[in-house]
Amino acid sequence: MLTKLCPYCMTPAKPGVCAGCNAELTERDLIVGEADENAFGDSKKKTEPVISISLASGEITVKSEKAKPKKTDPLTDMVRSGIDNFPPKDAYKLGIAYYSGVGVEQDYKLAHDLFYSAASRGENKALFNLGECAREGRGTEQDDEQAKFYYLLGADKSDEKCINTLKVRYGIVVDGGCLKSEKLGGTGLSGDFVQLVDKLYTNVVEVHASSRSNCTGSAGSGAIVVGDYVVTNSHVILSGNGYPYENISIQVGDAPHRYPVRTVAYVPHEDVAVLAFTGEKPPLVYGERLLMRSALTVKAGEDVFTIGNPNNMGLNVSKGIVSRAAERDNMGRMVLRTDMTINHGNSGGPLFDSAGNVVGLMTYTVSAGGEKLGDMSFAVISDTVTDIIRKI
Repeated sequence: MLTKLCPYCMTPAKPGVCAGCNAELTERDLIVGEADENAFGDSKKKTEPVISISLASGEITVKSEKAKPKKTDPLTDMVRSGIDNFPPKDAYKLGIAYYSGVGVEQDYKLAHDLFYSAASRGENKALFNLGECAREGRGTEQDDEQAKFYYLLGADKSDEKCINTLKVRYGIVVDGGCLKSEKLGGTGLSGDFVQLVDKLYTNVVEVHASSRSNCTGSAGSGAIVVGDYVVTNSHVILSGNGYPYENISIQVGDAPHRYPVRTVAYVPHEDVAVLAFTGEKPPLVYGERLLMRSALTVKAGEDVFTIGNPNNMGLNVSKGIVSRAAERDNMGRMVLRTDMTINHGNSGGPLFDSAGNVVGLMTYTVSAGGEKLGDMSFAVISDTVTDIIRKI
């Protein structure tokens, strides 16, 4: 009679701990077949594998026959409990081992966590592996948009695997540190400025925040980037008590419909907030969200422009140049300086390069005695935004 079996000892089993071999099983692990209680013989005679790991060389070897899995694996327990204690490169190597199952029991969840730990601490090539985990649904929820986001992060760090994957799977190429789309002409989103702005409008938003009673609130600008995150300034969505407003929504372009969002990250000292949709999302009119280019590659004199919601009067386009390359301001934030004039409501609006890639978020202008000091505005660089999103 056919029944659900443990794949290791071929005895009848249910999700949980197998009575035959003590393996921890999920519904996905179980197979359907005929029970073979003698498949492993006397389990007490089985020997444990002797595993040798050399983190310095990245080699993992097994010195004996691989035994049946047990409920507790000391090696895996040790790795799982101290993921962030391994140097980034070693965490990456261990992630490869657990992902492939070479020398250790295959564990996609542990591999994913090791890759994430490595990537979050600067091991950029782990971003490709995170993308593969998300694309294939191994160790994490299957999410192609999340996978694409990891590949974009890796490409921004010049990882060749991520660059090639973006080109083959998504038609996105990297040119001189700038992410562009072949699907929309191969020269950025458009070579014509009017058409370019028209396309960008579909992912530039007005941000509206208010208290539960609607007695207080604020309005600003934002951008929908890859991964369906909305990025803006933290001062746009924070109330007077330093916490996010209860009611936050975004409005795309000049469309009247508002989409509710929630705060998933806010870093006041960087003036960056990240929002996520709680339900319906704006449609993908041109097949992709806004892409981010590393602002560290932006040079003084480059053409830039911003789209924002000045004085809550609807989206408005302003154009200028980069006055000074990325540097730290007197508050310790990495910013780009431009010669554009911005107003209240422009805060959080994306700063674009000439190809339509986001290089920063407009943040503040300089004034004295209530008067602006010439045409000077500052934008938090895209690299800061990317690093915050990566840690969500």
